[in-house]
Amino acid sequence: MATAALLPVPVASGTIRIGQLLTDPLNAHGDSFISEHDSLPLKAPVLQTDFSETIYRDDGGRFIAKQSYPNAAAVMVQADQMIHTTLRDPLSAFRYTSRRASSQAYLHKAALRRQPLFFVTGLQKLINPRFTSSNPDDPAIEKSQSYRHESGVDLKEQDNDVIYAVQLRKVFCRIGTPEEPQRPSDVGYVYKHYRLQGEENLQLAVGFGQSVTPAEFRTLVSMSSDSDFTDESADSSEFDDDEDEGCMCCASSISNTQYRRY
Repeated sequence: MATAALLPVPVASGTIRIGQLLTDPLNAHGDSFISEHDSLPLKAPVLQTDFSETIYRDDGGRFIAKQSYPNAAAVMVQADQMIHTTLRDPLSAFRYTSRRASSQAYLHKAALRRQPLFFVTGLQKLINPRFTSSNPDDPAIEKSQSYRHESGVDLKEQDNDVIYAVQLRKVFCRIGTPEEPQRPSDVGYVYKHYRLQGEENLQLAVGFGQSVTPAEFRTLVSMSSDSDFTDESADSSEFDDDEDEGCMCCASSISNTQYRRY
């Protein structure tokens, strides 16, 4: 199972939703898409009562999973309960979502902008969390408030249910001809192709990529990372592909692997 990436600052419960397409994982209220009518199949949630773990803050007040900075401050995280919810089958869920006319309009715009997207496949939520610094005088609690988005949670409030970590898959879309060859950047993506209305020789190629690793996520939020990005995730199918509207072909594959939080 893919590891959830720790958010630099927790966000309010409900800010990010499973099945949501995002351009910025830290600004779910910005340019994003979510189908209000679809209920995607989920795995049974992983529950842990009396949750407790130690994480760290960098010198900017952002949460990190391990002490990779010289001045990182330890933070004890406790919660009445941790709930980790994930999609049963991320690839099939994405195909189900992306064949909708409304989502294809959003994907078409992303293709025109050459804008990479992220598909939310899992969330780790804390119920009644408490964040305690190893140093009561540590100013990191205050520093984090200047970094958070409007959806962020004031960590001095002790009764908020928050989203603590996310799981994302990479998505990339482009417009081209059916004869267009694959590119080196297509490796690791599973593509579906959809006819564009009113365009006889053009199609929308929608690529579903690998999981965003915690190291990649730190890079996305302007954190340093010294890892290579080689993690992969499962490829499977649950929905009937015959229901796909406008589907012309599907190529490529993603191999199975597992990795742990680091």
